[in-house]
Amino acid sequence: MIKNHEINGVNVIIADTPKEVDEEAAFLVSGSVLHNSRSVLGLAAGSSTAGVFKAIIPFLEKYRLSFSCCKAFAMDEYIGLPELCPASCGDRIMKSFIIPVGIQPSNFYSPSPRDEEAVCVEYEEKIKKAGGIDLFILGLGVNGHVGFNEPLTDFDRGVHIAELSAATLEAGKQKFEAVGYHDNVPHKGITVGLRNIMKSRSILVVAKGHAKSSAIASSLLGKITTSIPASILRLHPNVTFVLDKDSAADL
Repeated sequence: MIKNHEINGVNVIIADTPKEVDEEAAFLVSGSVLHNSRSVLGLAAGSSTAGVFKAIIPFLEKYRLSFSCCKAFAMDEYIGLPELCPASCGDRIMKSFIIPVGIQPSNFYSPSPRDEEAVCVEYEEKIKKAGGIDLFILGLGVNGHVGFNEPLTDFDRGVHIAELSAATLEAGKQKFEAVGYHDNVPHKGITVGLRNIMKSRSILVVAKGHAKSSAIASSLLGKITTSIPASILRLHPNVTFVLDKDSAADL
């Protein structure tokens, strides 16, 4: 069952199960692309969005949906990973979303995993040249981080290199192990900043599981503070949270 709520001016959709979350989020993404076939998408590579990407596939035929004219930007990338590393954010998005939905690989952009300020400037310019992001599809970390925008990240930061928190490193370790990559998780990453996300024309936040419930409650009900990076999202005029009952338990 799907229920719609408005919490502090934010559209919040609560589903009974993680599967329903994925399907509802996929439906919203599909509707956005049907409305604008040349959409520019921002994509997070975490566990929250993986199910959404998979749930979009049946809609391709059902709604005669085409992503062929879309462009997409990866949210973030680990610094120092080798090219085509299966644990990289870019490679996981390419395999789980870009190729299955038919986005041209030349229209998919992922930040270079180099610890250089020039990479940040270059990626920011690519987003600007594409006309900005139409829809950013995000997950949310247990500490309220968004992408590699860790707690205490300035809300006005653009693309930047970030030191990763213990919570992000632990989540990264699980992702690395899932693809059979056993090297240590890099302690730095390059990420699209909160300023870039807030400039997107629409934002979709997906969260599942009780481990996310505290961060969700803080983001939607607490103070807007850099201690909870996701809290700034509720100031966006077109943001939707899609949650399961467990992640919404503290609302």
